[in-house]
Amino acid sequence: WWGIPVASIASLLELFHASSGLTWTPVIAAATLIMRTVMWPTSIYSQKNSRVFFQQVMPHFGKLYKDISPTKPHQSWTELSDSIKLLLSGLKKLYTKHKCPPWKSLVSPLIQLPIFVTMSMAVREICRSKHHPD
Repeated sequence: WWGIPVASIASLLELFHASSGLTWTPVIAAATLIMRTVMWPTSIYSQKNSRVFFQQVMPHFGKLYKDISPTKPHQSWTELSDSIKLLLSGLKKLYTKHKCPPWKSLVSPLIQLPIFVTMSMAVREICRSKHHPD
């Protein structure tokens, strides 16, 4: 299903190349800068959530971990499982309390990765069509 997005990006790059008269290197660099600029708000959004996580959640998580950690090794898988469940439920409460769900930190990479792959495939298609015209 990458065909339409890749072809669209490749067409835009070729249009930019033809209309600007620039070589491919500055065209690709400019396209990268444009995409990074467009993606800037998602990066800020993710970084803000990560900052809240490390400043507010992690100190409480360290205390929670110390409180839940046993003084001796777990005697059974059930004890270990119960400790992990307790730790995860405490972490979930911390996320809720500080309004810092972990998925918010992944917004930027999850949006940027498909765009990066599409741009890379578009550049590859342009190179392939220039060297091996049909």
